[in-house]
Amino acid sequence: MRIAANLGMAIPFVFAFALSFLGVGALLASTPAHAWETDQFSERSVPLRDALGTMNAKINLELELFADEWNRSQRGAPVEADLVARFAKAVNGSSWLGTLVGEYERWVTTSDEIERHSLPWPSGSIYGDAPASASHANWLMGSCPTILLGGVRMGTDKPGHFFSQGYELYEAYQRAGRDEGAAFARGRKMEETYFGLWVSGVYSNADLVANAEGFRFLRSLLGEGGTPGFFQFEDGKLRVARAFDWRDYVNEYWDEAFNPSWLASDLQAAVLPRLRALCADYVRAPASYVVPPARDAELGARYGALGFRPAPSNRLDHVCRDSAMTD
Repeated sequence: MRIAANLGMAIPFVFAFALSFLGVGALLASTPAHAWETDQFSERSVPLRDALGTMNAKINLELELFADEWNRSQRGAPVEADLVARFAKAVNGSSWLGTLVGEYERWVTTSDEIERHSLPWPSGSIYGDAPASASHANWLMGSCPTILLGGVRMGTDKPGHFFSQGYELYEAYQRAGRDEGAAFARGRKMEETYFGLWVSGVYSNADLVANAEGFRFLRSLLGEGGTPGFFQFEDGKLRVARAFDWRDYVNEYWDEAFNPSWLASDLQAAVLPRLRALCADYVRAPASYVVPPARDAELGARYGALGFRPAPSNRLDHVCRDSAMTD
């Protein structure tokens, strides 16, 4: 058991070392879209311009360009799996690094058209007091900036999860004979390993939501369950049939203050004092940190199959209530 425990503790270090050895860590750290976890608790009152129009326009342009390229290549009537794979590649980029940081996420993180709020690392983030042993990726890559999309605050990583990891869910779904359960299991596995606990000590419930919504979008490219597709094939041509709108997919559960992450014990111990330090902000504007109970129940039921690791003790209403009781 001692050997197994030591091996389990060593896995994150080995994985982080492998990233560095292969140059992946250095490459990601050297790009503007380099950060790992995100923090919507800190400096929450800082206003942000909503990026909805800009980010919608980018995807709608991608849809039009994709249809034009399909027709120029004379691909003929589309098969769903092939079309989804090609569209994911068009949005994420052709490099295998698109699985980690796709082209759309890179654009969100670098575009002058999108207002972002970055926290100083490590002093400004709830993760800043964690030792590197508890959150390797955050110390290598820092914390993601926050954007406002459709009225929802989120990390710049979330649109990347939508497209890149959403496609990984779609692949798992296809391999399993179009089994949704296999797709959601893939999402859980990513958070348990190389996109979560192994490298950052964070199991992000909000990531699971963004993944699942991206999976839903990709499944609907040609229409599904009576819902019209984004593409239709008519008279030998692929055409865009309807516009994309992020508001059809984004909700409060993309915001990690509303839908907090489950943290490994050593990281939890470092983060909790940082959360308690935000209680004055919470007292000034409690509604900005908490989803109304009815809406919370609705979203919890909607995403019940994803495999959340509930972490209500990391919501500021709980943190500040418990803190007041112990003061």
